[in-house]
Amino acid sequence: MSASSEIELDRRDIDPGVSYCFNVQAYIPSRSTDKQLGELSQTQCSPGANKSFFEEFGIGVIAGFLLLVITIIVVAIVVTVVCCQRTRKANTSGKEGVPLRSV
Repeated sequence: MSASSEIELDRRDIDPGVSYCFNVQAYIPSRSTDKQLGELSQTQCSPGANKSFFEEFGIGVIAGFLLLVITIIVVAIVVTVVCCQRTRKANTSGKEGVPLRSV
């Protein structure tokens, strides 16, 4: 609790680059116990430091995501090639590709 409407925080207690959120609530000791606390204010957050993409997610997550994307692309290419080969093979084999027998 503070006797004034302002509270100062020691810089040693705050981590740089971290966003902190606060809300306040009035305490009035002269009121009856069930009405001593006022309404809780809306939460206000301090701006956090702008982290780079690599700091936010880490190199492991980024590498895993890239590996997943590459794997999906390779699988799509392999499936397309296999389907085309089977279609081409089906068109050249069977009765359509065999010459007629002489009568």
